Amino acid sequence: MASTGIMPVQFNVPMASPAPIKVVPTGSWTTGLFDCMDDPTNALITALFPCVTFGQIADVMDNGHTTCATSGIIYAVAPCLVSRPYRTKLRRRFGLVEAPAADWIVHTIFEPCALCQEFRELNNRGINPTLGNFFFYLANKHCL
Repeated sequence: MASTGIMPVQFNVPMASPAPIKVVPTGSWTTGLFDCMDDPTNALITALFPCVTFGQIADVMDNGHTTCATSGIIYAVAPCLVSRPYRTKLRRRFGLVEAPAADWIVHTIFEPCALCQEFRELNNRGINPTLGNFFFYLANKHCL
């Protein structure tokens, strides 16, 4: 049989990607919004210097890309506007429900309570916000 020298043509047809699946958060917060006295030290620090608590939360949630000090300074300019997205990030990371109200309501009306709850949530999940993200990374580098 003689070869014709013609190579078969191959077409790369793109496969249809599956539709994105919307994940519905079902997890509950480990503490309530008004359980600030579960961690009295953090409650006192947050009451006097909320920028410190926010800076610690932001440091962890941003994976160390912004430092506690930088976040704290930014927080001093527009507290509720800056802190609300971090609550949303935290909820998405751990699959938490948006409760007891929308994130923007919680941070507008109950800002110190929201910061304390977020701090406790990280702590209860084994992430110590007071150490910052760098130390959390070092402590858990065996997980990589």
